[in-house]
Amino acid sequence: MKNIFNLFLFTGLIVLAPHVRAAFTEPDRAEIVFKNLLKENNPGFENATGKWTSSGGTLAVVSSGTNFMGIGNANATWDSSASGQTLTSSSITIPNGYAGTNGLWRCKVMNLSGATTTMGTWDGTTFSNAIAINPGTTPKYVEIAAPFGSSATTTAIRFTSVASNEPLISIDDCYIGQNFNLSSVNPITDWVVYTPTFVGVGTVTSINMEWRRVGANLEIRGNFTNGTPTGTTATMTLPTGLSIGGGVTTIHACGRGEQDSTATGSNKGFIALCTQGQNTINFSIDGTGVAFSPIVAQTGSTVFLTSSKSSWQQFSVPILGWAANSAVRADTTPQSWSGIHDSDCLWSTTTTGSYVDFAGDSTCTFTQKTNTNFGTVASATSAGNNIPGIVWTPSKLGTYFVCANVSFAASANSGRVQLTDGTIVLAQGTTTVTGSNAQLLCSPYIVSSLTSTTLKIQGGLSGAGTEQIGGNTAAPTVHSIEWSIVATGQGLPAPLLIGSVTSNTSGVERIERAAIAGSTIGSSCSSTPCTIYNQSSSWISSVTRSATGVYSITANAGTWSSSPVCTISLIGSGCGQIRLGTMSNIMSTGTEIDSYSTTGSAADCLFNIICMGPR
Repeated sequence: MKNIFNLFLFTGLIVLAPHVRAAFTEPDRAEIVFKNLLKENNPGFENATGKWTSSGGTLAVVSSGTNFMGIGNANATWDSSASGQTLTSSSITIPNGYAGTNGLWRCKVMNLSGATTTMGTWDGTTFSNAIAINPGTTPKYVEIAAPFGSSATTTAIRFTSVASNEPLISIDDCYIGQNFNLSSVNPITDWVVYTPTFVGVGTVTSINMEWRRVGANLEIRGNFTNGTPTGTTATMTLPTGLSIGGGVTTIHACGRGEQDSTATGSNKGFIALCTQGQNTINFSIDGTGVAFSPIVAQTGSTVFLTSSKSSWQQFSVPILGWAANSAVRADTTPQSWSGIHDSDCLWSTTTTGSYVDFAGDSTCTFTQKTNTNFGTVASATSAGNNIPGIVWTPSKLGTYFVCANVSFAASANSGRVQLTDGTIVLAQGTTTVTGSNAQLLCSPYIVSSLTSTTLKIQGGLSGAGTEQIGGNTAAPTVHSIEWSIVATGQGLPAPLLIGSVTSNTSGVERIERAAIAGSTIGSSCSSTPCTIYNQSSSWISSVTRSATGVYSITANAGTWSSSPVCTISLIGSGCGQIRLGTMSNIMSTGTEIDSYSTTGSAADCLFNIICMGPR
């Protein structure tokens, strides 16, 4: 009976679906599936041009004709009349739960006459993430994928005219909200054996430890036997290359374990303590009646008993750079930004013997040049005046490559400049030539916290004199500083696509093929060298024949990191009869093939070979 009821229900939904959809208003449809933050701001122009503001040109609504795209009841048309004019949606306030998450700004646009108008995001001050609208007779979605800013800030969609009299464009079905082109990919790897280094617990023996990745976290399990603990703070290293991440910046508990019950002493349990940015963990006591804080790193002799076998019961900690990954469209993932402190910016110092901050310039112009999914970058300031630096809030942890091309001069002695975040010095440069010089300061920069980040230029001299940055206002002018930032640690797993080939290997697999014959296609190889008629790339350097039916294939260096697995197929029609082939000495540098007749005698032939192995 239940199944019959479900069948009637399903059938009824199918029959009623068109009528149910018709009952929705266009603003209601904007809310379906993913919440459209523009829902109340006329995203589909069903309420004429309300909630949209044009700084110039002609903004209208059409419901028929060449410029009607056929979505809903109507769409807008905008015909700008001068360069730099804008059409902007009403701003929406970013909800707290959306701050820093993956956002999507999109509209369906038809560009019949080749307008060069751009679409981007608008925060009330800065026009960012601008992309061109491709011309064509078919309406297309223009999409911008970028992280949302901080909660309580605003954002909007803005169109900007480039040419002096742009052709008309049609606009409809706009959206601001969560990026629905994303799907979560949280890898769980196999367990890997590792041997950590211990400090403060004596000579450690019988180490049986292993780790694996679970999404953004590292998990550890296993046991070890410590020696005689000492008064040194007890630590244990994480697997090579890993550092503790997460949002908690202070020391905190991240695991616990038990000591062998046969050991003498009262404290049987211990706690693992983790601190953001470290590649080691600390230990404390897990027990009652102890006079120690459980969230303070303790010495080995405080925590561990002598010659005790310890076992992990639970250990899980977020790792820097292992933020939950997403499988995304490739054209939405890059993050980069560039901008300039213009030629009217001038900073100077007479400080000798050390690096110092430059005083601010109240008349300095800071301009963004490009912005791809990066968010807002502003000039660093001091007392309200621009200083030679930039400030931004990263949307993700990881490695960024930062460059500052600095135009500076020293009146006497050597002038020095350095790029720093105030704690870490990224790059330094110097000039021994009086007059203007350009110094390129570039370095990778690891972001370990999603908080406001400042990078700045400091200066100083080796002796008496004056050093200055910028001020090259005489024609032709020179930018004082040219900035660029590129996110290099994308950490993008490949999406699983229909027809794709996957493997559970921990590395990268390489597959290659080749067809080997004699001097002509279809003939057996009866003399050396054999002819390679068809191969993928150029992985084979040569094929030689040392005797009847005996061939050696030499692979180019670097094709395989270790021995591959290969198969061969002998071409019977080319050999005149069905043949038997064997392979031996399969190595990363090549293999040997032996060809036999049906009676077991060595015989020449032609063959195909396919190999697959670790790259």
